[in-house]
Amino acid sequence: FLHPHQNGLTAIAFILISTLSSLIIMGLVFPDLLIHLKMVFVHQHDTEIPYEGVFALVSHYYQGGIQLWNRFDQSSYGFFHITAGLYTLANLMTTIAYIFISPFFDSPSQAFQSIHSVGFHAAAIFIRTVGGYLLLRRLCANPLIIFISLIYLNTLLSSEHYLGYVVNSYYSMLPLLVYFILRFFESFRLKEFLG
Repeated sequence: FLHPHQNGLTAIAFILISTLSSLIIMGLVFPDLLIHLKMVFVHQHDTEIPYEGVFALVSHYYQGGIQLWNRFDQSSYGFFHITAGLYTLANLMTTIAYIFISPFFDSPSQAFQSIHSVGFHAAAIFIRTVGGYLLLRRLCANPLIIFISLIYLNTLLSSEHYLGYVVNSYYSMLPLLVYFILRFFESFRLKEFLG
């Protein structure tokens, strides 16, 4: 998991500093979205679906838990939850941030708008940083090169995704997915797999 010369706290600090640095850079690039909070989402599919997903999760929190069945028209919510991508890591992390931070706001709607505006992107950057760190650490031992690569991954390579929340959420999982695929095939033995 870590470099031989790093302990767990050093790796966590490295990931958090990389995430925060990336978020600051993108805040300077998109100030209306991440600093002034003037733009929450754009009316198109890629931005509405995650917004609605986090809103649904927050609504479930206020209703006392995850609702799997609609009592009024007797239909299962399971299909909607799966097809709408409700339970993505970025949505869950944004909802958890809302639960902890919303008591410090005057109104729940103000809290939701502010937390979702920054929280969703921060969660996506964090997921991308963890995956990028795990993947790059396998390929390179120099922490400076890893840090610069993570900043590049989270800023220049992903700047077009800040107006497409769905793409941003799915793209964030790519480095982590590649890491797990590599880990799987490094230890993959066909003989053991077959039986």
